[in-house]
Amino acid sequence: MLFAVHCVDAKGVDAIRSQYLAPHKDYLVGQKRILVVGGALTDAADQPVGSLYIVNVADRAAAEAFAKNDPFTAAGVFGTVTITAMRKSHWNPGSA
Repeated sequence: MLFAVHCVDAKGVDAIRSQYLAPHKDYLVGQKRILVVGGALTDAADQPVGSLYIVNVADRAAAEAFAKNDPFTAAGVFGTVTITAMRKSHWNPGSA
């Protein structure tokens, strides 16, 4: 089942982000069996403001575990995390 995991950064987390960036990236690499696509969300100045992930997991609890175990979540980089189930309607990997 697909879930969109939308993470919005807390205010003033630049130093924390820098400190936890390597563990965060390592965590995502380790989740490649479920991580369909993901990346940073950026503002008009190309500065990070959050992240968006599409994960393919058995249920909402597994999507919640994915988000909870991200080092950015544990460190407080993400101020809010919203998890929404989704249906695959279009799949165009060549467009990525």
